[in-house]
Amino acid sequence: MVFNWNKFKEILIHRKGLGILGFSDISASVITSVFWFYIASVMQPEEYGEIFYFIAIISIAFTFSSIGTQNSIIVLTAKEKNLQSTFNFISLLAGVACSLLLIIIFYQVDIILLLFGYIMNTLSLSYLIGKRLYSKYSIFLLAQKVLTLVLGLSFFYLYGAEGILLALGLSYLGFLVIIIKSFRESPINFHGFKNNLTFILHNYSMKAIGTFKEHIDKLILVPLIGFSFLGNYALAIQFISVLSISNTFLSKYLLTNDSRNISNKNLKKFYFLINVCIGISAAIMLPVIVPFFFPQFTDIGILGIMCLAIIPTSITMLKHSEFLGNENSRPTVLGAIIATTVMICGMLILVPEIGIIGAAITYLSTYSSQACFLVIYSKFFDTKKFHKL
Repeated sequence: MVFNWNKFKEILIHRKGLGILGFSDISASVITSVFWFYIASVMQPEEYGEIFYFIAIISIAFTFSSIGTQNSIIVLTAKEKNLQSTFNFISLLAGVACSLLLIIIFYQVDIILLLFGYIMNTLSLSYLIGKRLYSKYSIFLLAQKVLTLVLGLSFFYLYGAEGILLALGLSYLGFLVIIIKSFRESPINFHGFKNNLTFILHNYSMKAIGTFKEHIDKLILVPLIGFSFLGNYALAIQFISVLSISNTFLSKYLLTNDSRNISNKNLKKFYFLINVCIGISAAIMLPVIVPFFFPQFTDIGILGIMCLAIIPTSITMLKHSEFLGNENSRPTVLGAIIATTVMICGMLILVPEIGIIGAAITYLSTYSSQACFLVIYSKFFDTKKFHKL
């Protein structure tokens, strides 16, 4: 048997990359969670809910601005298509347009700064992952999260809750280094962008619909039941984010490999089984434990319902990676549309009738419907038979 050094080297690179992504994304999520949990412990639910209300607005504006979505940049960079400067130019230009609209409505500079922070974050980190520059990715990601903690707490105690959005915006300024460097290293390539426009637009549509789905619930909840209930709902989502830490790094790792036709079947099975155990355990235990630490959040019992969404979310992530790795973004867009429809209808119908419990049921139903659609699609349609989008 002849020893294949190149294959062995590739295996080492994959394992090292997964390790670095895992360490950096888990560490980043822990730092972010510590910050938001601490802020929740010293705030009233109304203030906490108001912050996430504005973050939801900024996130939606960011999605419409960010033509260069994470998935598009990772896949096309992994396939060595030199479009980073083009993504940067178009996304930043769209960000200027959205910022003008936001400044007219809210007259707040901190919102604009955070909007561009989100754009630079996605453009920079996605590029580093696509190039498999995992060490640089880790450095920039963790530096931003440490700044979030340091600046966030400092501005909170200096200026109150109003200073948090400004602190978050300032924490992203370090990504300017990557943005400027990419403009210097590669020319803007509109021809290459046009050749991949269908795939880019499908990913953009999927991201826009997905982000709208993730944040429209917060915009609907405020006029229906107020900032206080939104604060409880937002805190529940923070716990779910912590329990879904593996999604953060594993989705990027799997997408990079699926784009190169590298199979990870055993890893995917193990990941799903772990998420099933986490979802069920959290649904049972957290509603009992959490009230001892956050007594002012009186409706946190919704965690018993919402934590189960971890299971369908893991299925959705795995299916997204498979479809997008083959540049087949159509089913992911359709799944996002279905989920968004369920979210809006559920919020408008159930919340007025049964309050925040209706919001929790809608949250679980939204992610379950998306996962079910993608599983059915992948079972009855072989993506390899479709033309790549």
